[in-house]
Amino acid sequence: MILDCAVVGAGPAGLAASAALAARGVEHVVLERGRAGETWRTQRWDSFRLNTVGWMNRLLGPQPRDGYPTGAEVVARLERLAAACPVREGVAVTRLAPAGDGYALGTDAGELAGVSAPSGRAVH
Repeated sequence: MILDCAVVGAGPAGLAASAALAARGVEHVVLERGRAGETWRTQRWDSFRLNTVGWMNRLLGPQPRDGYPTGAEVVARLERLAAACPVREGVAVTRLAPAGDGYALGTDAGELAGVSAPSGRAVH
């Protein structure tokens, strides 16, 4: 499979990148070694809240302007975002290496994608 772009990680930044790429019609895939929002699921304590106020977090969708979502709320919102993105869960990236005019992307499930860099275009 030849792609314009591969995004590693389906956390807030990876899902934001995916949404921006999709809005521009860029063919891509999001690779996540765990589940979407994995660090919010496994590396936050139960009482943790997002430490930026609601109006600053447009990616997470509508929320109270002065609210601070709980960890569970963040995970639920990330799951909804991931459902609209080309996310492949349970796929860990193991290497990225030059290959011809592009790059070969290796995963723990084997070579998954060739990220192409046609002349005049940058590799993302």
